Amino acid sequence: MYGNVQPVCRPEHIHEYKFTPYSLYAAVSVGLQTEDIIEYLGRLSKTSIPAGIVEFIKVLSWFLIFCINGLF
Repeated sequence: MYGNVQPVCRPEHIHEYKFTPYSLYAAVSVGLQTEDIIEYLGRLSKTSIPAGIVEFIKVLSWFLIFCINGLF
């Protein structure tokens, strides 16, 4: 997952990254599952992940899995 996010700011002690639909596509395309992505983000995040973001990840990753596998 670390290689699939875009760095925003990298000061000495705290790094900030942007998780975009492209980041999610990259994660799904290398075989990461939806729940693994959410769990990993939860472990790395300083705060809890908002429910809207979790729902966005679930919906978009489901769609991407179908597209990548040629089912859509």
